[in-house]
Amino acid sequence: MPAGGVKPRKGGVAPAEGKKKGKVEDKADVDDDLEALRTKLAEARKAIALSTQPITALRLFVLWLVGFLIMAVRKVLFSYITWFVALPLVAAYVGAIQNFPDLFLPPVCGEAEAGVLWWVELASKEIFWWMLLGILSSVGFGTGLHSGLMFLFPHVMQVVGAAEGCQTTVGLVPWYQHPCKLDCATTTGPKDMSTVTMLRLWALVTVPCILWGIGTAVGELPPYLVSR
Repeated sequence: MPAGGVKPRKGGVAPAEGKKKGKVEDKADVDDDLEALRTKLAEARKAIALSTQPITALRLFVLWLVGFLIMAVRKVLFSYITWFVALPLVAAYVGAIQNFPDLFLPPVCGEAEAGVLWWVELASKEIFWWMLLGILSSVGFGTGLHSGLMFLFPHVMQVVGAAEGCQTTVGLVPWYQHPCKLDCATTTGPKDMSTVTMLRLWALVTVPCILWGIGTAVGELPPYLVSR
């Protein structure tokens, strides 16, 4: 008999090795169960559609939308940009309207220019308008909405037609929401088609096209973020 009076085991597995083997088998069973559950849930998600399970699809969409809005509102409320940039700008804007109304006067076509801050308002509206149209064109909402065919391309054609009709591009207003848009009364200089060149026409329409293109790129982000 060995020293210490411990009799060696004949055959079988030591207790420590048996426990270790049991843990490995249990972990393998858990992994298999998790994989089976993932497969089952993935198949269940694929089966959810407005045509097959409209109530479930709408309920899940509403739950996701509510959660997303709550998260967005929290981010806005607790953002330093909101408190130290956005709110001061809004306060300055309201104060300027109250104290300097002449800066917000609209133009009189061919007679009087607009106020400085009126141009700032117009530029903000134009940026928002064209980017929104680009986003709608990219997202589509399942309708195949193409705002380029509906708004941008006709606007480009109108600008070119107005330049040819006025026989000049000097002073021509290409802004989409300007009250004097494409009015020949605002034009100056020689009206002999000498300024109606490809480069000048391109300069009149390039900003809306770029803004619309940026909007289409931004519109690709929500599907990507949702899929993550």
